[in-house]
Amino acid sequence: MSDKTEKQEKLTAGIIWEDFIESTGFHAVNKIDFGRKHPPGRTLFWMIIWLLSAGYLLFNVATELISYYKYPTTTTVSVKNNDELEFPAVTICNLATLNRSMFTNDVRTDKYHLALSALYHTAEKVNWSDPFYSSEGYFNERTLDDLYMESKSLSKLIIYHKFDLKTFYLNYTPVSTDLGLCVRFNMNSPPVKTVMHGGLYNLQMYIDLRLDDDYFPLTYVSSGLKVVVHDQNEEVLMVNDGFVVPPASEALIQISRKEYKYLPPPFTAFEDDTCEDKRSNYSTSQCQRQCLQDLLFQQCSCVGFMFNSPTGIYCSKERYLECFMPEMWNILKKGYNCSCPIECQYTDYDTKLSYGLFPSTFMMKPLTTDLNETEDYIKTNYISLTLFYKNLKTTITEQKPKYENVGDVFSNVGGQMGLFLGASILTITELCEFILFVIWYLLVRLFRRNIVVQNGNKMHLSIQGQKK
Repeated sequence: MSDKTEKQEKLTAGIIWEDFIESTGFHAVNKIDFGRKHPPGRTLFWMIIWLLSAGYLLFNVATELISYYKYPTTTTVSVKNNDELEFPAVTICNLATLNRSMFTNDVRTDKYHLALSALYHTAEKVNWSDPFYSSEGYFNERTLDDLYMESKSLSKLIIYHKFDLKTFYLNYTPVSTDLGLCVRFNMNSPPVKTVMHGGLYNLQMYIDLRLDDDYFPLTYVSSGLKVVVHDQNEEVLMVNDGFVVPPASEALIQISRKEYKYLPPPFTAFEDDTCEDKRSNYSTSQCQRQCLQDLLFQQCSCVGFMFNSPTGIYCSKERYLECFMPEMWNILKKGYNCSCPIECQYTDYDTKLSYGLFPSTFMMKPLTTDLNETEDYIKTNYISLTLFYKNLKTTITEQKPKYENVGDVFSNVGGQMGLFLGASILTITELCEFILFVIWYLLVRLFRRNIVVQNGNKMHLSIQGQKK
């Protein structure tokens, strides 16, 4: 290869680089001229700075892309003012739901129900070979009619109630729970809404516990009410949820509404767990309840009244005591692993409880006239219950994606490109053009070398032929 050809090749590479650094939008690249206009030390300094900036930019871009595909989220808390609010469902249970007068007055009956009560550890084992239990139907399958017959009358439990100053406006429905037969207000869909708030409005009632009819409470050894405030779609376990209101008290329950909104998969809502999109009509509590019911049915081939039997048939008294209750407590103690993720959107209610003596000494006399009861009976059996919204606000906890779309990633990357290199889409295009020119130049140079080599070989062969 001649010296002239080498100079032309070097000149061509230099022209490409010089044209790029003079026209590009990249900051400081024009100072990397390899000693043509600036001292070599300055060129080296700016080359190091530029390469470090480019390297850190590539690191940030890679981090941004990795973060995007991990579906990161942010959580916001806001308060929304409402003109009206759906009133929650309210489940109320007498701690002693069974009616003493509906059971045979026999020590063997007492022995059976003591074994189901909170004092089960003091009960003797039931002798099922005794003909008494067979004749009383303890081995017969049961229906909901049996539950209603053995329970205190619900119409006599709720003596008086009003909603937003309207007497007997909000209907209640009998529900079968783990405490027995209870009542639930505002159960039906759509739920009743209210535009009022404060202790003078919403749900107010008088409750008559009828303590003289008590018979072996299933879970507690005290008298009173169990009250749970919950969403209409939520299945409640009365033993675990709510609060107890004692007799002879006026209870004021202040309610605050909270909404939770989480993102469905592929986003994670709770650490490494995902939530279930509520648009599929899914409820965590319903899933857990169904799972527990299935586990108990597998063990006992029947269920208790707290579950909805698809056949309408429930465990016999003997099966309930010997299988259903032991298995249920055993499962609850050990825990049961059911695939029941939390729903992505749900409503919760915070309650704040305060008490007063009911009734006051001064108000006792007019109240005895109004209720047509004696003072002693009212002091022993009655409860005044008021449930009300503190205000018509909703506290909303909402999970939002950190990146609404891929455009957010480009925005972040573009900002970092401008910060570190003064680059933009146009300068990236210039870089791509420069790379194409370099590749083209190298290919042309390689092609020229191949031609020179081939010509040299031909000349060499020609010379050797002449010598021969």
